[in-house]
Amino acid sequence: MLIGLCGAELVGPSTVGASEGFLGWVAYLGAANAGIPLSFIVKEYGWSAYFSTLVAACGVALVLLWPMTRLRSFVQREEVRVLREAKEA
Repeated sequence: MLIGLCGAELVGPSTVGASEGFLGWVAYLGAANAGIPLSFIVKEYGWSAYFSTLVAACGVALVLLWPMTRLRSFVQREEVRVLREAKEA
């Protein structure tokens, strides 16, 4: 859910639909395939490996999403642009 919100906040108003559609497609694809590798992990290594894998996946996701913490939304970028133009005028 949060990835969809990020997608809506980071793009302009004219491209929100495309952004949400693409992110929704990726989310459905990931959800459809999420159970297959995890079922193999449970079958081969047990439940403790399953939970360790989930914790590791969360850690990887946090590391990959960390650079997005400093991104500005479309509205924030527009405010900066307007202030910069006003200062130059």
